[in-house]
Order: sequence, then C-alpha cells, then structure tokens
Amino acid sequence: MKTYNIDKIRNVALVGHSNCGKTTLTEALLYVTKVTNRMGKVEDGNTVSDFDKEEKDRQVSIGTSVIPIEFEDTKINFLDTPGYFDFVGEVYGGLRVANGAVVVIDASSGIEVGTEKVWKYLEQRNLPRVIVLNKMDKENVKFDVLLEELRERFGKKVVPFALPIGEGENFKGYVDIVDRQGRLIEDIDNVKIEVPEELADKVEELRGVLMESVAETDELLLDKFFNIEEFTYEEVSTGLKNAVLSGEVVPVIVSCATKAMGLKCMMHMIKEYLPNSGDTGEVTGLVDGKTTPRKVTSTQPLSAFVFKTIVDPFVGKITLFKVMSGVMKKDSEVYNDATRETERIGNIFFLRGKDQIETAEIVAGDIGATAKLMNFKTGDTISIKASPIIYKGIDFPKPSYFMAISGKTKDSDEKVGVGLHRLNEEDPTFTIERNAETKELVIGGHGNIQLAVLANKLKNNFKVEVDLTNPKVAYRETIRGKSDVQGKHKKQSGGAGQYG
Repeated sequence: MKTYNIDKIRNVALVGHSNCGKTTLTEALLYVTKVTNRMGKVEDGNTVSDFDKEEKDRQVSIGTSVIPIEFEDTKINFLDTPGYFDFVGEVYGGLRVANGAVVVIDASSGIEVGTEKVWKYLEQRNLPRVIVLNKMDKENVKFDVLLEELRERFGKKVVPFALPIGEGENFKGYVDIVDRQGRLIEDIDNVKIEVPEELADKVEELRGVLMESVAETDELLLDKFFNIEEFTYEEVSTGLKNAVLSGEVVPVIVSCATKAMGLKCMMHMIKEYLPNSGDTGEVTGLVDGKTTPRKVTSTQPLSAFVFKTIVDPFVGKITLFKVMSGVMKKDSEVYNDATRETERIGNIFFLRGKDQIETAEIVAGDIGATAKLMNFKTGDTISIKASPIIYKGIDFPKPSYFMAISGKTKDSDEKVGVGLHRLNEEDPTFTIERNAETKELVIGGHGNIQLAVLANKLKNNFKVEVDLTNPKVAYRETIRGKSDVQGKHKKQSGGAGQYG
C-alpha cells in the first residue's frame, strides 16, 4: 500500500445499532474496490472485520477493526465499531482517532437505541457525519417516513443527498440530488440515467433544501439564492463541504450492503465532504505540564496516540495508533513521557482486519500498528525524547455490571489473575478487584456479554476455565429499633463494678 499525504487520508468510524449492517458494509467496500473477489458473510464467520473467535461464534462485532480502502487516490481508514453497548469502550477508542463518522441505520427498523447512543457520542465530539440508510431492499421500507423520523429526532440539519429509485425489493438505484443524475446499480457498477419522471418534482424540492444550506454558508451565496441565481459547481461543492464540516448539514444516502449497492456514492461522499486529519489544523497536549498546541503535519516531531491494544495468543501484543504529527518509521526509538521510558519500535504495518501490510513509514493523519511494544498501553502517547508530549487519554464509561469470578479448580486462581490482567490491556473498560470482606475476586463491566466473552477468552487463550457468579453481599449488623433493659451498678474500689 502506497504512502498518502495527509489531505488524501480519511479516518471514518462506522457506528450504529447492532445488526444494522456495518460489518457487511465493510465487506461490500472491500469487494467494490477489488481488494477481495467475493463478499464474506457474518453468519459464515468469514468476514475481514470479525476475525476474533468470539466474534465468529457469536456473529457480532466485539472489537473495533481497521479496514483501509483505496478509492480515487484517497485512502479511507474505516473503523468498524461494535453495536452492542457491552463493548462501548471499543466505540470510544474508534471515535477518539476518527475525523468523521458514517451512521449506519437499518432502513427496515429505523432509529434504534444504539443509533441514539452513538449520535450522542458524535455530538459530544462534534464529529461531521453522514447517515447511510442500509438494507433498502427490505420489505416495508418507506424512505419518506424514515427521512421524517430522522429530521424529527435529529433536527432539520439532516438533509437527503440521494433519493432511492424503487423501495423494498424494487430498490435498484438512486438519484444524486446534487447533480440531478440518476444511477442504476448493476453488480458493482453505476449506470447513469436520466431522473425518472415520477421523481423529478421530488428531486427539485429536495435540491432546493440543499441549495438553501449552501447559501447559508456565505453571504454572497445567500444573495444569489434570494435573487434566484444558479450556483456554480464549485460554489455548491465548497458550500456543502463547509456545511458538513461545521455540522450544519448531515447528508443522508441509501445503500444495500448485501448487494454492494450505493457504496461508491458513500465513498465519494466521504472523499468530498468529510475532513482529513489536517483539517483540524492542530491538536493540543501537555509539554512539561503545560497545554501546548502541535500542528498536524509530517514536518513536526513524531507523536502518535494509542487507541487500541490487541492481545493475540500467537503474535503477542499488537498496538494500534494514529500518527498525530511527524512520521513513524520502523526500527526507530520512541518515548513515553508519562512513564519516562524509552523503547525501540520494530516493524510497523497497516492492519486490514487481522492481516498485516508492512510499511517503512506511517505519516501524520494515518493509522498503523506495531507488535511487541511493551511500555505503551491504550490511551498512551508515543513521542520522541527530544520533543515529548502527552495527549489526553480516553475517558471510558465506568462499569455498571459486576460478577464474582473464580477458577474451576483450586490451583487455577493465579492463572485467572494473570489472564485477567493481560486481557485488561486489550479491554481497559473492565475492572478487577479483590473484595476485602468477602475475599472474592470481582470484575466489573458493561453487561453480561462482555464478561462472558472475557471468561471464554480466559479458557481459549490462557487455558483456564472460570465460573461467573453473583457477588456475595457483605452483611453488617445494625441497630434496627429500641428496647428496654435494666442494669445494677455497685460502687467498689477495684474490679468490675457493674453487674445485673
């Protein structure tokens, strides 16, 4: 894979409710861009994203996977995040290094709890986003109803950039509202057509809404809008990009991932409207305890942020990072200013699922990984000793679900402890604590699925079987009411003087 400049790199989180089709979407992207010659299926356990044994067995994503795609001289690092709240820490990690997001919604289900949760996370981080209505081929899908629901829930900034041609089993393409061009999707190719006559009025109505959004980004454009003057292509493109970057507009497009439909439209939207790392200008970190800005360019000193750690039973520890400034090079010396430790980094590579694509360097704005980096954990900053910096870590939510854990055999407690601490490197959202009163080892997480996955990983990766039980309650005595008693006191010079 070639090296891309920062303005040609997009880091995009795929977020949404569980089973909305995020992983299938990445499979379709890999197929459309000819990285793979066939699409894997979640139910068959052969997708690129869901490579972990637990993911294959449960048929759900439990970790964030990085899927780099090359499209029209642009590199898009898709961060495929889990939909289950049990694995919310993985979502937080992915969003920490993303510059934009694609909110995937199951068109047959509409807005779900997971949709609203990730929307809240995106609002907190002010991330520009695109909404993809997936599964447009399902029964009872009504685009107008979905659009109204989205605008009611998330505001009038939600604006359609594509109008479906056909719905349900008749879905066969879309009209690009920006350029008034119809596109039928045949296999992975788009065939341009005229706008269907029955959609012409609707297209003009929606384009009017879009042009109003363009006008509101610039006073000169607003004058042209009120004077009913046509915008140039450059004015439309620039205006829409500014509106999306500022969060004033959230585009809505349509797709059917299982049939690889609408994917080129999505990649084009990401390329044209979502930001690259350089668009942020600079990031801030601590230098000698003082908040200090650093420009996000490859000419600055090296700094990178560790957003995820994988504990692989065969490869060992894999550290995933985003280069915030400078250039990460193989066989170079790196520094952890928080621990004052120096370490030599070995081979570096891009990850595509579990596959490693080796490279000599990784530039600012790009995402990469390395193996066996022992002195860095999730949330740490990689820098150099000559120019150290510490970026803010990840504020993971606190655990709300607790279980006692114990080995099935008496001699396995030590192995349980070692295994849990290793897994905690991979998943820092769960806690480990020995209850001082009950003497039980208690782990806390975000749900029963997360803790069950931990138990299975102990068995498969560390060869130790455990039981998960409800924690014991440390009962204490207390006064519950009043009572009448009598006592007799005898004054004496020595010994106990009270009896009765």
